[in-house]
Amino acid sequence: MRGGRGRCTRPGFRPGCGPPGIIDAGYRGDIGVVLINHGPKPFEIQAGDRIAQLLIMPYTPLTPVGRPLDTTDRGDNGFGSTGKN
Repeated sequence: MRGGRGRCTRPGFRPGCGPPGIIDAGYRGDIGVVLINHGPKPFEIQAGDRIAQLLIMPYTPLTPVGRPLDTTDRGDNGFGSTGKN
């Protein structure tokens, strides 16, 4: 979900969700947009105003190909765990 559409591009008014959000492929609930008015005056949004964009992208699950990966010295640890005693 991205902001920056039509009426919401004026200074002091922007979506409150920060960077663009990603909605998981299996999500089945409602989707909404949080807007924050940082300006000094009230700002009214009318039905039909363009306030955000929804970009739908194809989702293709990855299918493992080839042999399983070999074990490493890292074991079950994560980032930054190599080189530690």
